[in-house]
Amino acid sequence: MNSIQEKRKVFSRVIESHRNCQVFISNEEKQIYNIVSTSGLSWKEKSYKWGKIFVGTNRLRIDLDYPVSLFNEEELKKFTQLSLKKELSNKNRYSHINPTVEDTKHDVVRIILYKTSYGSMTLHHHRFVQCFKKIINANML
Repeated sequence: MNSIQEKRKVFSRVIESHRNCQVFISNEEKQIYNIVSTSGLSWKEKSYKWGKIFVGTNRLRIDLDYPVSLFNEEELKKFTQLSLKKELSNKNRYSHINPTVEDTKHDVVRIILYKTSYGSMTLHHHRFVQCFKKIINANML
């Protein structure tokens, strides 16, 4: 199994270790996974989905939705130890985040991990786990 799929499995296990969180494949051909709450969301009434995972050939993309104003860009950089997309000149080579903050309905952090640049980075890292826990706690009913 390739290292991108391994990172996806690790991320899924971290999310699913929390009560009321599930990760399941929604499009096998395109390797897209949905992240859902089994108990509902604090900021969304009609859907239980609060994230997606996209597995590509050379990158893993994780989109996590959460209530508006939970984080600012600097806090997300600190938690993930990744640069903002807008700070990079070569966006298609280096792992980074591309957040949407202060939106009207919900905010999103898009984490893009390139196979060539994530090296020893681990999704079990204390700050990543802290970030995930904060998002999960803010999302769950």
